[in-house]
Formats: sequence, C-alpha cells, structure tokens
Amino acid sequence: MTHLDLTNTQNLPPHIASLLSTAHNTSSIPGDNDLDLFFHCWIRPHCPACLSASNPYPCSWCATSQTCVPNTVYPYPFGILSPLKTADLCPLGWRERWELRARPFSCRCSSMTFVSVVVAVLATLLGLCLIWAGVRVVRWAGRKWRGRKQGRWTVVWTRSGSGESRDAATSTATDVQRRRDTGGGGGGGGRAAIDETTPLLV
Repeated sequence: MTHLDLTNTQNLPPHIASLLSTAHNTSSIPGDNDLDLFFHCWIRPHCPACLSASNPYPCSWCATSQTCVPNTVYPYPFGILSPLKTADLCPLGWRERWELRARPFSCRCSSMTFVSVVVAVLATLLGLCLIWAGVRVVRWAGRKWRGRKQGRWTVVWTRSGSGESRDAATSTATDVQRRRDTGGGGGGGGRAAIDETTPLLV
C-alpha cells in the first residue's frame, strides 16, 4: 500500500492547508491518525470507491454533499447506524444526517432506508405476535364459556329429566290401578276384581 502524499497543499483550502502544516507524521494504518484517515476517505471521488471492499479505511458516503468521510462512530458492520449517535458526520450536518451510506451495504441503502426497514420488520413481528396472542386468548375464553354453559345445561337437563321420569312412572302406575279397579284391564282378572267387590247379599 502506498503512503498518501500530503506535502502538496497549494490547491487545498486554507483551513485544510493549515492542518497539514501541523501534521508532521502520518500513517497508512487505519485509525492511527485522524488527519490521515480523513484524507484517505476524502480523496474517494464517488460512492463505489468510498465503499469498496478494497478500501481498508472506515469510510462512509454522504449522498447529498457527495463526499466520502471517515466513520468511526460504530465499528463495522454497524457504521450505517452512526446517525443515531451524531448529526455531524457529514459536511452538511443534520441536513444529510440520514443520507449516509456505509459498508457492508451498497450505495443504494441509506441510513434512513435501513432504519425504516428494521423498524417495519420489528413492527410486523410484534403485530403478528399480538395477533397470535389475541387468537389464543379468544379461543381460551371461548372454551371456558362453552364449558360453563354446557355444565349448567347438563345440571338442569338432569333434574328435569329425573322429574319427568318420576312423573311418568307415577302416572303409569295410577292408570294401571284405575284400569284394574274399573275392569278396563280386560280378561278374567277384571271380572274377578268386579266379583270380589260385589256384595254377596242384595
């Protein structure tokens, strides 16, 4: 890897040139020097070069200002979540806070898109869990209600059925006795009953 040449400052803005004049030592090791890291990211002219897998530096792309900036807020692969912590990562500040692109995602995925997708997925899962829990509660309540209703109906039916059985048995016995007394039973048994109740002397 070649070392970045920062000695030629004629075409740089004054404030950047002043920073370079105070920087005596730079390193090609990522994160070893903030100024070196800044320029290793700043010289990337477009998003694919900024987010290239061959770029060993933690750089992110600011889509609105079209600049590649160092991003050390969160380690890889969570750099796309850096706007959650700071709004000053990109040159335009809060105006492009959520337009950040970072690896391992492509240039088409901004921080806003990523956060929106994550929130949508979590909300969908939460909604499905609530629906599932609601269905379980409704089924449980339905079983309890049907069980109590069937239990009360069984008790009433049993009592009514036993009462009707006793009434039917009593009515049947009474009818048989009446037929015997009045001779309605037919045959010799009825005549014998009449003869037994007829006075012997008139």
